[in-house]
Amino acid sequence: MTSQQLGVAPAPVFILCEARTGSTLLRLLLDCHPQLTCPAETNIPALCNNMVPIWSLVTGNPVPIPNMPFNFSELPKEVTEGLRKSMDLIISTHLERSGKSRWCDKSLGSARYAELLLQLYPEAKFLCLYRFPMDVIASAIEACPYGLSGYGYDPYIAASPGNSVLAVARCWLEMTAEIMSVEENFGEHCLRLRYEDLVSDPEKVMDGVLAFLGVSPAVGIAAQCFLSEPERLGMADYKIWHTNRISSDSVGRGWSIPPGMISEPILGGINDLSGRLGYISINPANWGIGPGPRDLRNTDSGRAAALVSAGTSREVSEMAALLGQKVQAGLDRLDGATPPKWLAVAPDMVVMSVVPDPQERGDSAELLVNVSARTVETFESATVAAARTPDSCTLAGPAAVWRQVMAVEVNLGVAMRLNQIRFSGSIQDWRVGELTVAMISDLLGLASWHVVPGEPGRAAVAAGLA
Repeated sequence: MTSQQLGVAPAPVFILCEARTGSTLLRLLLDCHPQLTCPAETNIPALCNNMVPIWSLVTGNPVPIPNMPFNFSELPKEVTEGLRKSMDLIISTHLERSGKSRWCDKSLGSARYAELLLQLYPEAKFLCLYRFPMDVIASAIEACPYGLSGYGYDPYIAASPGNSVLAVARCWLEMTAEIMSVEENFGEHCLRLRYEDLVSDPEKVMDGVLAFLGVSPAVGIAAQCFLSEPERLGMADYKIWHTNRISSDSVGRGWSIPPGMISEPILGGINDLSGRLGYISINPANWGIGPGPRDLRNTDSGRAAALVSAGTSREVSEMAALLGQKVQAGLDRLDGATPPKWLAVAPDMVVMSVVPDPQERGDSAELLVNVSARTVETFESATVAAARTPDSCTLAGPAAVWRQVMAVEVNLGVAMRLNQIRFSGSIQDWRVGELTVAMISDLLGLASWHVVPGEPGRAAVAAGLA
């Protein structure tokens, strides 16, 4: 039977994506259109690839050698016809059950099979979905808090055990390169989409998607996709079942991810591809310090969107004042007391940055701690740069985290390990960072080191801080 006899449209739609990029949201938006159906992950593209040797064998044609380069455009006609019959039989079953006329597929890693899919369906359309890399990393770690597993990450974490950030970064780089390659080779079949555009203006983006697919417009589609409970069969994003609206709240969540955990060649490749996708660059020297960018997308001029100042919030100002008082009191104690060991080796100037909480907007407040002068000065984020010295470094964290640290509800070392408070500086020696944290901890009165009686030269931390 032909595709038409089976009721299968000749132009299926394939979402080319990787995990944690909003593909399930796009699937639900497509599925709520009266002409389109988009089930959960079928892995049909990979199945097509796996069935090529079978149809080659049963039709008496040479069987492709596993793991060897192969030109899908050279597949014999009887092989492609056999493959299409197999796929059409599967697809027609779902079309009949859904009552829709056109089929869409959302399966991870489909980009590598694009050439084969076009051999089977020459009129197929590809929706190429991307998301800012640091946000993908943050979403992946949230989805796998006890160790990366599933979502296609297994081979990447096996290659870099103990570094989830690097593992997801490598996955983003390779998967994004594959999808962009499809755009370059089969551009007339492709429409580029970005997660940030989709969640910021879903109606506008979906108008463009539906026009590209040649189907009727659907006014209010962003709200319609939540009016009825979607089918829960197969793989899906765990968050979608507890969502009732499209929100851009997750944009920028990767600001807390340390890019220093990504090796330089990988980060360079990521910046290259993300720049070509219209995203801002990731600079390890200042990433995560101060308030995050309001927009991860470049402006038309090619520069990052400017921050719109909302002023310093009351919480940020109050926390900065409290930190300043505590640090000044600690500096005052240095004179007339036995000098702490860090005094001779720690940086002479440290910036303590109090930034707005992630869900809030506004400026940060900067405390410039000058150890030699025994002073603490407060600056706005825009003016502190002029007061820095070449060897100054920064400790930055949200007001709420600083408040917990000051109340001894959160250990400073733990907050830094969780990346809730960030260390950044021009000096790369990790020992300088350790000494800086020790210095700030001492000045804030968070640790009490003393010489153990009867054991000169040994230090012990006060009880309760272990």
